[in-house]
Amino acid sequence: MLRLAANPKHQPQLWESKVGGVPYRLKGAAWPMSTEKHPRPLVFLAQVNLSEANAGGKALPDFPSAGLLQFFILNSEFMGADAMFGADGGNADLAGPEGNYRVLYIPQVVQDASKLETAGPRPEYNPDEVARLKAGGYTSLINDTGLIWEQLPFDMVKTFPPPAVALSHIADREPVSGADNLAATVLGKPARELWQGDGTRVDLASELYDLSPGGHKVGGYPNFTQGDPRQKPGEWTLLFQLDSDPALNLMWGDVGTANFFIRPADLKKRDFSRVAYHWDCG
Repeated sequence: MLRLAANPKHQPQLWESKVGGVPYRLKGAAWPMSTEKHPRPLVFLAQVNLSEANAGGKALPDFPSAGLLQFFILNSEFMGADAMFGADGGNADLAGPEGNYRVLYIPQVVQDASKLETAGPRPEYNPDEVARLKAGGYTSLINDTGLIWEQLPFDMVKTFPPPAVALSHIADREPVSGADNLAATVLGKPARELWQGDGTRVDLASELYDLSPGGHKVGGYPNFTQGDPRQKPGEWTLLFQLDSDPALNLMWGDVGTANFFIRPADLKKRDFSRVAYHWDCG
């Protein structure tokens, strides 16, 4: 797996790994839009330069060893997710359409700023929300950037676009997370045994939580604030995880974590059109 960390001392180029700012986009290329009745521009979340992070495929053998992975979400109630894992134990519909988020894979990257766009569209409100504000006499709030950020994980900043923060990366290894529904399979134990302490030691699942504390990563085992939303172990594998992090100006609800999942067969085919997106918080 590839561990990522904020690197605020480095000002990232348009094609480098980062969170926020302006994404890599060739001049004239279309901006990702929602699939709503009235399409809105999605908001750039992050990108990972695999040519740098996974050169030669050494860190992530199953992933591309070149190109860019980009992640976009919609400013909406669930920050682009179709649903959110709840405290009631419900599961998000990970097979849902990508109307409110998008993952783009760009195989070849041009490192020439003169050929790239240097700006992107502002986030837009849902037209129903605009109508509600107008009807209530709150027209001045329609262009209130602070109000827009309340439906995005960038609510720690009040400017658009949110400032770009570079991501550094290092190849790493980690044990399966205690929250991963694959834990019992990987460890060869019944799931109930992972949560059994004997009074003199904590249960194994809690120990795994301490050994796999979360953070930002590409590949590896996912972490969750509530629980694993995947219905079938092995059907979805972690593509990208982005945690709450003040150094990246990110907060998913109440110190939550966001995950993007992909089916192993799609990853092998380099098909990123059916990625699933989920986040949860405390």
